[in-house]
Amino acid sequence: MFFTECARLAERHPNLAAAVEKIDAQLRQMRTAEIIRVGDLASFLRLDQNQASAVLEGLAEAGFLCPEEMVECIHCGMAVLRSDYDEALEEEDEYRCTSCDRRWEDRKVRAVTTYRRGDKWPELPPEPVADRVAEPFIGPAEAYPKDTRIFKNQGKTWLVVYDGVPRSVEHSVGMAYIARLLQAPGTETHAAALRSTVSADGNVPVLGSAGDVLDACALKEYRSKMTELQEEIQEAENNNDLGRVQKLKEDLHAITEEVGRATGLGGRNRKAADDRERARKTTSVGIRRALKAIKKEHQPLWQHLKNSLKIGEFLTYQPDQPTSWST
Repeated sequence: MFFTECARLAERHPNLAAAVEKIDAQLRQMRTAEIIRVGDLASFLRLDQNQASAVLEGLAEAGFLCPEEMVECIHCGMAVLRSDYDEALEEEDEYRCTSCDRRWEDRKVRAVTTYRRGDKWPELPPEPVADRVAEPFIGPAEAYPKDTRIFKNQGKTWLVVYDGVPRSVEHSVGMAYIARLLQAPGTETHAAALRSTVSADGNVPVLGSAGDVLDACALKEYRSKMTELQEEIQEAENNNDLGRVQKLKEDLHAITEEVGRATGLGGRNRKAADDRERARKTTSVGIRRALKAIKKEHQPLWQHLKNSLKIGEFLTYQPDQPTSWST
């Protein structure tokens, strides 16, 4: 056994022996500090989730793993630390998913326990050259000239290069906000316009200085679409098409939220000023979280962005010296 505690667990709990052996082998192959989710691990290894959970709990008690309480978006599966979620709620009174940009409420998130490498995680010998998988994009610092500036999305991560030093940062909507600002140095962008360019649903209006969030014609179209979706849901339920029912309900929920943001009590239109403030909060919080993630991976880049990004209702990237980025 790679983990000494796994051998003890198998000996003390024979019913867990098969799960212990599979998990022990999988963790040895991971070699990283990535997040381990019980459900994902159990599904991948075709194990009973309760057994997988028992093994991971045993490893955590022995110090090989470190448990972390997180909350997870029910729509896209994005997870954040419970402490970060609670802190954001205290600061801004709301939290938007850093992946799909949906506003989280208690019914839209679920608590999950995840694990990372603990203090007693065994040190591994170097991988054999023949078995080593080449890194997809991160190379040695000398592979990039010192004046290279890269801020590029690569799926679940972003490649950031500053002063010739490359790093990988986890994807979030805040990273997308920053990338947009880097594309136009010195140009002010309204928070609502910035949010609309990277919004998951694409329905966020670009607002002016006053007026209704959505005009009467737009609201009429939204409500007509809601009626159509309700009829389609009823039809799918009659046909027992559960997959289509779920998809249609998600679409209906997204439109209902949009209409709710645009209207007040009695269905009266809410003024754009309300949504402008919401957009300001959303973009500001997203960028601050992204900066926090960048700080952990790339201190010089974080310092540069901290000094150069102006955050508020109008946002801009204003570096001291002319700087161009590959995004």
